[in-house]
Amino acid sequence: MNNLNRLGAFLAAGMFLGTQGAAHLITERELSKAGDLSFRSGHARELLGKSYDRSIVRNAEWSYGMEHFILSQSEEHLPEAYSYKATQVAAAILVESARHRLDPVFTMSVVNHESRFNPSAVGTHGEIGLMQIKPDTAEWIARKTGIQWLGAKALYEPAYNIKIGTAYLAMLRKKFSSHGGYYLAAYNMGARALKRSTEMTGGLPQEYSSKVMRNYLMFYNELGRSQAPLVAAPRETKRI
Repeated sequence: MNNLNRLGAFLAAGMFLGTQGAAHLITERELSKAGDLSFRSGHARELLGKSYDRSIVRNAEWSYGMEHFILSQSEEHLPEAYSYKATQVAAAILVESARHRLDPVFTMSVVNHESRFNPSAVGTHGEIGLMQIKPDTAEWIARKTGIQWLGAKALYEPAYNIKIGTAYLAMLRKKFSSHGGYYLAAYNMGARALKRSTEMTGGLPQEYSSKVMRNYLMFYNELGRSQAPLVAAPRETKRI
């Protein structure tokens, strides 16, 4: 069974992006859109800037099987107690990333850095779940973006957590004009705190974004090693 069929079979079994009895079904149309990753290279270029052309990410753009890769990484990294949720997690990463035109490997990198794929993770400041979101922030995001707010406990549900987290990333991406360093820093510390920090120091905090981007390159390196390109990536020819 190919990967999209596996995700489709999970949908048929009643996969939802909600909890506490409030189901939010992923539709076949949303799944189909998640299979169209044509926006991925644009987001990768946004994140890497001039280094994109010489990066492992550019080479892996020509690899096939992104859906399978996201699923296999979810299966590998989820704690054993949550292994049965791997397809749910992969479907949510693919669908919600496509909804907001985020590279799903980027979304997966945030998840990996924030919680190491542990849906039960709780941060020192009350952050919950895969993308480590504070309940008050999550409620604000839900109301701003039209997502049904299901309460703090719902953030332990992997797919709902990813839905809120990617919506927040998309909001910050728009606010900071697609500047990856800024919206990643803001995801970590909040937009107001980031503004205060940059005003005080005159510089952009780099630690958080650097760690996420190391995860990003690590995953793309793994993708490049695990799957042969369908075709060779085009190279620029030197003009005489």
